[in-house]
Amino acid sequence: MRSKTRWAVVLTGVALLVASSPMWAVGTFYDLSQCSNVVSPPNGCTAGSVNGVNGILLTNVPGVSKVVYNSATDNIQAEAFQLSNGANVNVFDKRGGADETGLGIDPNLEIHGEINQNFALELYIPGLGSGWQLQIESEQLGESAIICLESGFSGNPSAADCIASTGSGSSASVNVDLSPLFTGGHSGSYLAITGGGSGGSEDVLVDGVTPTPEPGSMLLFGSGLLGLGGLLRRRWCR
Repeated sequence: MRSKTRWAVVLTGVALLVASSPMWAVGTFYDLSQCSNVVSPPNGCTAGSVNGVNGILLTNVPGVSKVVYNSATDNIQAEAFQLSNGANVNVFDKRGGADETGLGIDPNLEIHGEINQNFALELYIPGLGSGWQLQIESEQLGESAIICLESGFSGNPSAADCIASTGSGSSASVNVDLSPLFTGGHSGSYLAITGGGSGGSEDVLVDGVTPTPEPGSMLLFGSGLLGLGGLLRRRWCR
């Protein structure tokens, strides 16, 4: 095999490998509140009511509430914690209608079924990086969410590497660009989201994520496609 042909094959293989990773669902919103994407726990998709709040309590064995999404495509995981003691609590999939739908906290512990300053929802997202967006719901005017980059499920988010999202009042749905978390060489696949401020009304929900590849990955993918095109052209012309 000639050198140019060999390089074309290598670049094409690398590009296809990158394209098969979770981050290459480019610009596609992944709905964490879509229960059909949940593979564990197997609660089904029938929403009920918990302590007067519409939604689904995503609970499995006592003391552990880890939500696992479709492992065939992304393997996103979610856990929730009480910040005062780091105890694992149940994740709640709230179904409150427009701008009031998303992942929150067990309504038996948090009256609105949402995330306030006493709890944290933590996510494991393979391929997470600069350019990704996190959609926050139920963020009313004056309310805020604190989003931190973590090294694992901790139950006690670090105060470092965090950004804040604040409700504007025009909509309770806010898309947060996560790029500032990845400046200065920072990296990670875990996020912790908690309510900002000290008021009890600081309640938010996490609805989903939108992947965006980094420019370097786009360049690598484009190079692979060019290599494949060159290889096919050489063979066609022979």
